Amino acid sequence: MRNPKTTERLLYRLAIIADFKEECWPSMDRVAESLFRELSQVENIYIELIRPKMVRIFSILPKFRTNNIAFNLDRFLNRFLFYPLKLFKIRSQFDIFHIIDHSYSHLVHVLSPNISIITCHDI
Repeated sequence: MRNPKTTERLLYRLAIIADFKEECWPSMDRVAESLFRELSQVENIYIELIRPKMVRIFSILPKFRTNNIAFNLDRFLNRFLFYPLKLFKIRSQFDIFHIIDHSYSHLVHVLSPNISIITCHDI
């Protein structure tokens, strides 16, 4: 396989699976973005930061905009339905998946556990 940016041969296609930006976890955002930035400098690796936009369903309703329950329902739907669907569609495009936040570890069930890394930051 060739690198889409150059004519070099690629060793790996790496997907960094980040938290939803809308959840406002600056430390997890920093880890994902720093890892992406640093690994982007490595030759022969195609790397992509996977971070879909959170779909708002309950928290956009006028009566529920400031309601934490509505936001948490949106988080639940996005984490357990929309994000897995996104990964299911792209799972054949990468050789390695790195799930940055262990609270997203359930996503490994959509991916192959043999090519997935999950980082735990709270030990």
